[in-house]
Amino acid sequence: MSTAETLAERGNRMRRKVHGDERIDAMGAVDPALIAVFEQLADNGYGAVWSRTEELSLKVRCLVTAAIISTLGADTEFRAHVRGSLRAGWTKQEILEALAHTVLYAGAPRGQHAMYVALEVFAAYDAELATG
Repeated sequence: MSTAETLAERGNRMRRKVHGDERIDAMGAVDPALIAVFEQLADNGYGAVWSRTEELSLKVRCLVTAAIISTLGADTEFRAHVRGSLRAGWTKQEILEALAHTVLYAGAPRGQHAMYVALEVFAAYDAELATG
C-alpha cells in the first residue's frame, strides 16, 4: 500500500478485485448518497481484512467468506461471494464441497439451501461467460 492510499481506497480496490467493477459500479449507481455510508464501511472492512497478505490468500478468503455467509441465510451476499469464489479460481465442485461441510456444522436446512442458491449462481455465471 502506498502511503497516499487510504484504507478505504485499498478496500475499494479489493472489493472490485473480488466482485468485479460491474457489481461495484451497479451498487453505487442505485443512489450514491444513500449507499455512501455502506460503501465506506465495506471499503474499510475490505481494506483492513481482505487486503491482509498474511497467512490466507485472496482465493482462500473468498471461499471462507462464502462458507460463513452460507450459514446466515443472507442470500444476496452469499450469491456475491459464491461468484467471487468462482472469479478467484475455485471450481464449482470445490465450492459445493465446502458447502457440504456446512451441512454438518450449520444444519441441513441452511446447507441445502446454500447449495441450491450456489447452483443458481453457477448457472448465471456460466451464462454470463457464454455471452462474453
